[in-house]
Amino acid sequence: MVRSLIDRLRHRFDASVAEVGDQDRLKSALIGVAVVNGGARHATDMMDRVVEYAETQLFEADIVDLERELIDLD
Repeated sequence: MVRSLIDRLRHRFDASVAEVGDQDRLKSALIGVAVVNGGARHATDMMDRVVEYAETQLFEADIVDLERELIDLD
């Protein structure tokens, strides 16, 4: 299920997506998503869409924690 979600997020949003932790746990996954964009607002909107899509695709799982970091180089 994790691999499938990662692949769908990569293709749908052209984002960098990887399982970044909890690989040794059977009932949890830690997935990292990164997007690069010219504007902070657009990047934030894109991450909102990524999270919304992931929530709709997780029929047998829930997102229990979410952290965001926005780096603005301007």
